[in-house]
Amino acid sequence: MNDIEKAIEELEKLSRYAEKLKNPDEFFHHMQGHTTELSFVLSAFGLSEISKSIKKVLEKQLNSSWIPVSERLPEENIDNITNDFLAYNVSLKFEYAECTRTYKFGRGKWWNHGADMTEYVIAWQPLPQPYKEGNNG
Repeated sequence: MNDIEKAIEELEKLSRYAEKLKNPDEFFHHMQGHTTELSFVLSAFGLSEISKSIKKVLEKQLNSSWIPVSERLPEENIDNITNDFLAYNVSLKFEYAECTRTYKFGRGKWWNHGADMTEYVIAWQPLPQPYKEGNNG
């Protein structure tokens, strides 16, 4: 489980707790004289909506980097270093399995060492930027 998935899980727990605090009148009646607890309860009323918003953003971040080929294909570009088509991460779907690989895209097709793999590619994403020392966060 990566950091984003862990954050989503924690937000779901928080949201479930905050949902239980929907009726402020009940809590105000029982919390008279308990300032600290009352303050926590008051802040929890807003946490449900906040946690839902944050969860939505994190889920989008987790999944949005993949672009379905049905939505669009990458622009055809040449890699300046290899003088070949640019490579992309691709998600493949075969009859028996799904996996990810790195293929090149050019002439409207997905290529793996000269073999046309277009029919199996269901989504793609650009490769990440190269590592830069001191910028690993």
